[in-house]
Amino acid sequence: MRRARPAERAAAADADAPEPRRRGFGWQPSLAARLVLLAFVFVAVPAVLVGPFLAAEEAKRQALLRAVRTQGAVIAEGLRLALERNEEGALSTARVALERLAQPDMRLRLLFRPLDQDSVFLVGAQPPLPTETLDTERLALVAAGVPWTLPESCRGGQPLDLPYVTPGGEAEVLTSLTPFTTDGGCWGLLTSYSLSGLIGEQLARPTWRSPQVLWAAGLYGLAALLALGVIWVLWRSLRRFARLARAIAQGDAEAAQGFQRQARIPELAGIAGEFDRMVERLRASADAIRHAAEENAHAFKTPLATIAQSLEPLYRAVPVGDQRARRSLDTARAALTRLEALVQAARRVDAAMADLIDPPRRRIDLSALIGAVAESFDDPEEGVRIIADVEPGLHVLGGEDLLETVAENIIENAVSFNPIGATVRVSLRRTGRDVTFTVDDEGPGVDPAVLPNVFERYVSHRPETRPERQGTGHFGLGLWIVKRNVQAMGGMVAAENRKPRGFRVTVVLPATR
Repeated sequence: MRRARPAERAAAADADAPEPRRRGFGWQPSLAARLVLLAFVFVAVPAVLVGPFLAAEEAKRQALLRAVRTQGAVIAEGLRLALERNEEGALSTARVALERLAQPDMRLRLLFRPLDQDSVFLVGAQPPLPTETLDTERLALVAAGVPWTLPESCRGGQPLDLPYVTPGGEAEVLTSLTPFTTDGGCWGLLTSYSLSGLIGEQLARPTWRSPQVLWAAGLYGLAALLALGVIWVLWRSLRRFARLARAIAQGDAEAAQGFQRQARIPELAGIAGEFDRMVERLRASADAIRHAAEENAHAFKTPLATIAQSLEPLYRAVPVGDQRARRSLDTARAALTRLEALVQAARRVDAAMADLIDPPRRRIDLSALIGAVAESFDDPEEGVRIIADVEPGLHVLGGEDLLETVAENIIENAVSFNPIGATVRVSLRRTGRDVTFTVDDEGPGVDPAVLPNVFERYVSHRPETRPERQGTGHFGLGLWIVKRNVQAMGGMVAAENRKPRGFRVTVVLPATR
């Protein structure tokens, strides 16, 4: 291979523009990653706040309980002082003092156990209870767990936090049992609050169970679902667009209706319409390039043929001994041959560019195609020997012309480097989900300095391996076209030097059934 001259560079358009540099941060999370991150945030926020919130709620509740118990203890102390001043009418004194010391929203029940008895009596209440219900109320209190039947109860206070339902069906919370003793026996002041009141509600029902907090939690959950739902629907729509784009590229008939009819989100309808118009413009551009390539090649064909025919009479008219004229005619004929090759190379470049814009996607029997191309190059009379090892029944999605150009260019390149009588080995194998096409020659290989750029346009370094093949048709475009065609079909191509000598080109394409 050799470096192309400036005249050869006119065979194709300007070199590929450099790929634009990507701006922004090095890590660009996908929409799915953002969806997972958003879901984590929505779950983490309540998880982080619930612990401190519940701890603060419990601290507030305990502080309220201590306050109401202290209030009960103060009332009990007042009752004790009143009873010490009037021991003779203890019950009537207790009821009067109980009524006088009662606090708003607080419910008081006064229990009494005489010194010479083990029974406990409910002797008063505030608000007052009917006399006939006192025993029923006492039994209900005992059933609720009020520990007044134990002798040890009068030795210390009994902080309570018990739910209680009165015989009348009203719900309360029992907050404390404060005992005190007199000469007549042991007394106990039982304090409670109705759940219908503010203090009782705060004691029995935590703030997080209040309607306001429950509504706020519900709205937070709804907002989280809506946000996640929006991103989920957007992600699904983009995935649907991606599948549709692949289907359009593969020529799927079901995708002919385009992006706009597949849009599920009204806001994406405009974008989908632009995608449809872009696809149409790309297809029209590809067709225009193909037509222009055909027309240009045809336009050059007639004058080149005319020039070639005009040179023949001159060859016959020039005397054999006129070496100078003969050399001029040979130079003109070589230039004409080179010009014809140049026109064909430009046509191939234009066709490759068109296929990159709108690559065909049909099911191709690659085994049959590779076998036929390898057989067409096998010509022992010309010193070319091809050994083909092709696994049958391998298919890929692509264009027959694209694949045939790939196979021809790679095998022709190997043949042109192979010494006379050497062998070119062609292999086609299934490797997992891919099909691997390999061509090995026994030539001198490629200069390691040129090898990284061997698939670039105009790279041509051709040593004198076979002088008879040093023609005018090599412009450093063959392997560039191979790379472009393979990439257009979603594959990859690589090249390497073999040891001790030789060159290998490997093409990997996605397999299909």
